[in-house]
Amino acid sequence: MSEALKNMNRKFTFISVVLVGLLLTAIIMFSLSREGIEDDEYRERYEISFFVRDEEGESIEGAEVSIFENDYDFPMFTPMKTDEDGLTPSINPKKGEYKYSIKREGYKTSRGSISVEEDKLITRSLEEN
Repeated sequence: MSEALKNMNRKFTFISVVLVGLLLTAIIMFSLSREGIEDDEYRERYEISFFVRDEEGESIEGAEVSIFENDYDFPMFTPMKTDEDGLTPSINPKKGEYKYSIKREGYKTSRGSISVEEDKLITRSLEEN
């Protein structure tokens, strides 16, 4: 075998060993990154939206709906406005318990909690001031 072929064979072997090492390192790092992480973080998300109406059942346009994970400090999603049919755009939170706040000028603010376990339309009524 010529010297050039031997050098090329050595380079190929070296590159192969380096690539296999990098691949094994990536696999180990990925598996370690999953340790200690609860399966909740990879769970399914559900589609929810709100229908906001007044006490007579008429839809309320322009109501602002906010969803909170814990306290009413910081909303999880950008606050949503209801359309002319009283519906908000859909959001996709994970399964769990959340708090909500619904505000609209001329109405009392409504606060409460919701349980997200499936896709759903949440209907809430607002009282006039």
